[in-house]
Amino acid sequence: MRAKSRFFVLLPAIVVAMLLTGCSYRYKCSTTFGSSSCTPSGGGIGGGGGNGGGGGASLAAFVYYADDNAGTINAISLDTTSNFLPISGFASPTFTSDIDGGMKIVNSKFLYLNLIIAGEVLAYSINHTDGSLTPVVGGPFVGPAGISIASDPAGKFLFVGDENGIDVWAYTINQTTGALSTVPGSPFAYTGPFFDRMTVDGKGKFLYGSGFQGSSVAAFSIDQSTGALTAVPGSPFTFNIQDVKGEASGKYLVGVSGQTGVGGTIVDDHIYVFAIDQVTGAISQVSGSPFATTSAPFGLVVSPNGNFVYTFNENTGGSLDPIEGYGINSTTGALTAVTGSPFTGLLPYPGICFFEETGTELFCHPDFDFSVLNANVTTGTMTQTITGQGVSSNFSYAVTDQ
Repeated sequence: MRAKSRFFVLLPAIVVAMLLTGCSYRYKCSTTFGSSSCTPSGGGIGGGGGNGGGGGASLAAFVYYADDNAGTINAISLDTTSNFLPISGFASPTFTSDIDGGMKIVNSKFLYLNLIIAGEVLAYSINHTDGSLTPVVGGPFVGPAGISIASDPAGKFLFVGDENGIDVWAYTINQTTGALSTVPGSPFAYTGPFFDRMTVDGKGKFLYGSGFQGSSVAAFSIDQSTGALTAVPGSPFTFNIQDVKGEASGKYLVGVSGQTGVGGTIVDDHIYVFAIDQVTGAISQVSGSPFATTSAPFGLVVSPNGNFVYTFNENTGGSLDPIEGYGINSTTGALTAVTGSPFTGLLPYPGICFFEETGTELFCHPDFDFSVLNANVTTGTMTQTITGQGVSSNFSYAVTDQ
């Protein structure tokens, strides 16, 4: 009954209320409920129609974002001259107004969006010429009431956490069509936190999950043929981690506790780095972990090449502190601050951030805006040269190179 209590009591009281105000429940709660205004910063550009391609400039990336209130998936593009533009002729796919649990682009080919109330996973193929989305035959696919979604690096499997059952739904992905097939034995029950965040290691062998206010990290081994999940010996691991990410080599797992001191007295200004046992998937802290940060991080992102980790930080007063960057030693897992970190003068509120595939641009979605940070893939330095763009909603999103 613990899962039913959390989902059917906590979600109506908080999540639905945030939908009515237009605030995304996936953002840091203390920030969303506190300093963030949750009002559009501008007129925005809609998801359909569009105003052409901006004088013929070629496109660099497509950004897709859900609007739960309208029941649409909208899109904008970033061109090679660093301008956000509508996508000419883009037709927004529609769905019955719902609460989305997360959006994931797999292999730059397929877009998946899980819906909580409907209990289904929407699936679309991506046309990289014009950005259009085509529904995958057989979809939508039956899914859980989950707010976490992940896939392995090879794009063979999709995983969705179930907030109503403390289990994980696993699917195989048809590499040609994008259709989902439920893995035999799915959903897979586990002991540990409700999964608000999930990640797969860089080699695609293990799945890890953590939750808000959780006190452990749950781990599964992934059957490379079927996608079936088996609890890793020793799981759940008793580390107080709220947000966890894998890195490209598959050797390490990086996490933060999310304890920023807002509304309480505990402040955790550290990043935790775990070594992954390559046989069992068990995790243990590397020498020197946890590594001190300048401010207390509530979230983080790892660069696609696995060389850098960036944290999004908050102080005890609820105000946002600058983004910080750290290099990851590929041999030891030790972290060293990147030159120029903390990066002042960048985003006032990063929201949720994702890298596109090359790792040179970090797309962030603070409230009703999209902003882009420029990452140096060699030094890890962050700058901001692209003007942000207001949009019509602040729910789940995903980005892919054109």
